[in-house]
Parts: sequence; structure tokens; C-alpha cells
Amino acid sequence: MPPAPPTDTDRSAARRPSKWTTDPLWSTLRDLLGCVGVIAVGLAVATIVAILNSHFPDHRIRP
Repeated sequence: MPPAPPTDTDRSAARRPSKWTTDPLWSTLRDLLGCVGVIAVGLAVATIVAILNSHFPDHRIRP
């Protein structure tokens, strides 16, 4: 049995652009979320390096 043809509501929903691409507010929020994600990853890496450095100091360096 062949699939049923799409209805008018299916066609209009498929052609409607996403609010993430058309609305400037949503576009700005999307960009800000991307920046916050990059900053969070950077802080996590810096924290891990600082913790590992404090727990495993280099014993070759002496004052």
C-alpha cells in the first residue's frame, strides 16, 4: 500500500523556517549559548589542569 500524500498542514510546517534562524532574539541567544559553552569547557580544562598540578607537583623543581 503506498504512503498517504501529505496534507496541507504537513506541507506548510515543512516550509516554515525555524524561529532559531529568523528571529534576531533567538539567533542572539543561540550565539550566546555557544559562547557560554566554549567558556565552560575552557574553565573545566583549566580547573582540571590546576587540580592535577597541585596534586602531582613536579619534584625536579626545587626552591
